[in-house]
Amino acid sequence: MDWSVCSQLRQLTGRRCIARWRLRSAWTLTPCSPLPAASIIAGTVLRGLLFTGLVTATATFVASQVRQPGLRLFLLLVGALALSGGNWGSLADLAKQFLARLILLIVFVFGVRRVMRFNVLGCFLVVAATSLLGGAAELLSQPDPFYRANGYAVLLGLVLLFAWPFIAWRMGDSASVVGTTGFRPLT
Repeated sequence: MDWSVCSQLRQLTGRRCIARWRLRSAWTLTPCSPLPAASIIAGTVLRGLLFTGLVTATATFVASQVRQPGLRLFLLLVGALALSGGNWGSLADLAKQFLARLILLIVFVFGVRRVMRFNVLGCFLVVAATSLLGGAAELLSQPDPFYRANGYAVLLGLVLLFAWPFIAWRMGDSASVVGTTGFRPLT
């Protein structure tokens, strides 16, 4: 989105608008949202849950059904090629995107095998932190103080997201974290 388009949208709607070309994955609602921080945090939660489910389902399928290491390597290479998409201009650009996606998938495979294992919350936190950091970086790079303030709000949301499981772990009692429902067991 061009800055002239943003200024025209701002004049027409009275809302602020920011450029989207750097980090499209961080925006979910609209770039002219009255509260970009809320838009980024909500999109991160939705996308984080979806991506965590996809990673878990894919890892479960590959671990249970694909036993041969050669076939796993082939799936890794085909997955990286599929993630490269069709928006490349030359063979060198395709190779660059393929290599970047391959490195990303290798990091995901390492993360699932060594770090995540059965910790789905850990996977969600990694995915959400990546998205929130990208959105915060985009907002903090804007010259307008409104967007920088929203960038700090996104960083605060990231800190709260990481503090929530830590506080629950430190409290030790899951009932105090979840809350009581008021129901008593039948005796």
